[in-house]
Amino acid sequence: MYNPPYAGPRPRLSSSAVGALILGVLAVLSTPLFGLFLIMPAAAVITGALALRFTHTQGLRGRGLALWGFWLGAAFFLFDFLLLLLGIWGMKLEG
Repeated sequence: MYNPPYAGPRPRLSSSAVGALILGVLAVLSTPLFGLFLIMPAAAVITGALALRFTHTQGLRGRGLALWGFWLGAAFFLFDFLLLLLGIWGMKLEG
């Protein structure tokens, strides 16, 4: 009877990757809140980039979570920045 070799314990889940995903979701939810307009998406991008590095160098799990947090933050940073430019442009047209 064949028994496969013991693979050992699974690597830990990166807490920074979980944090990046949470910040990415908060970036999506904070778009209508002008007080946190660009802060949450920027924090998601920075945390996501750091989490990607940690998962690669330390062999942790959570690369997908880090990628989701990074790309949600990046997309909503650009979206929020375009909304800000649109608001400034609208105020200039108004007078």
